[in-house]
Amino acid sequence: MTTAVTTPPAAARVPSAERRLDLIERLFVVSGFVAPLSVFLVKSFTLYDVMVLVIAFLIVAGPRRLEPLPRPVAAAGLFFLLAALVSVFRASVPSEALTQTAQFAFIWFVQLPVVLTLARSRAVLRGTLLAFLAGAFGSVALAAIFQAAQGADRFLVFYSDNPNRLGYASAYLLPFVVFFVADWWRSGRRALALGVGVPLAYLMLWALAASASRGATLATVVAIAVYFVLRPQVGLGVSLARLLSAVAFTAVSVLVLTKSGLFPLTLEDRISRTFDVGERTSLINDRASLAKAGLRAFADSPLVGTGLDNFRYLAPLYADGTTLQAPHNLWIQFLAQIGLVGTAAFAYFVVRWFWTLLEAHRHTLNPRRRDLTWAFVASMAAVMAIFMTTPILNDRHYWLLFGLGLAMVTVPHRTRSIGSEWR
Repeated sequence: MTTAVTTPPAAARVPSAERRLDLIERLFVVSGFVAPLSVFLVKSFTLYDVMVLVIAFLIVAGPRRLEPLPRPVAAAGLFFLLAALVSVFRASVPSEALTQTAQFAFIWFVQLPVVLTLARSRAVLRGTLLAFLAGAFGSVALAAIFQAAQGADRFLVFYSDNPNRLGYASAYLLPFVVFFVADWWRSGRRALALGVGVPLAYLMLWALAASASRGATLATVVAIAVYFVLRPQVGLGVSLARLLSAVAFTAVSVLVLTKSGLFPLTLEDRISRTFDVGERTSLINDRASLAKAGLRAFADSPLVGTGLDNFRYLAPLYADGTTLQAPHNLWIQFLAQIGLVGTAAFAYFVVRWFWTLLEAHRHTLNPRRRDLTWAFVASMAAVMAIFMTTPILNDRHYWLLFGLGLAMVTVPHRTRSIGSEWR
């Protein structure tokens, strides 16, 4: 007797969510680990940039095609680059303006298309996020172990001589840590949730205190407020309960760490000095002068700026006693360096991203995917808060998160086979 054997369709044999990653996807996930490490090879050219270029070549050489940015977003990027190129003609050092312009062109028309092309599945996206967390907090752990201190008793992470960089990760990665720990807890993997959540909570608190970064602290507050309180479709009672839980956990942790001697006190000292009129000159007057100089430069030439990475050479001309730096505010810096049109294009680029994710969050029925979408929103809100107090947003790891969030809410709408992977 013979028995007829029917072969199920390929989609039924191997669910898309369980499909093994191919070589390019694995390389992309590994690049997520490298991105936050900022390993510079030649000037502004990083190891992560090399990996992105290799991945882009492999995509173009194979059966895939690069997924472009949505047309309105790409148009905004082009307007930004055009404004930057026009401003090169006023630059004191044109080569530096062109270098930073090229970095933005790489981010928007190479890096982001690579992310949109490969972050097409739950496995790749979550794998890349977890690799990103491992790279970022691995470097924080090394800083906590070796504790290389700056002169002001502020600690450094190995890839930067600016202690603020140590604290930034706590702000923009907190929403993802909360998402993964809560997801593991709800799915019954509570040992994993505790085993990962407790050490990361300590590292985030330690990094904020050791860096003594007021900008990172402000951004962390923004991340907590957005993630726990401002989330749509959540009742006021639930939002307040979550907020109070987060505040209570943070307060108790800080108290325990402080009493145990494991918690640096530099941050507390810097915050108190910021609000002390007698101490304010050394801490904030320089940044206030830079902001004033940037606004004066913008008023002097509202349409054509001084060129990217060039305002620092002209800062003393616009305000007395100003140091040779860019304004420590992203928007004032862009107004001064590329003018009104380029700044408006960048603002559209960012606002369109937030609008896209907010709309996706509103229409998503899957709770897990909705939570991850909101984690991206809270993370990017923290990033924008950071860049109200520090110079330019051209670090590639921030744009990797930007691209992953955009990929999660746009690619599935264009590719039917992706929908099942988020159920």
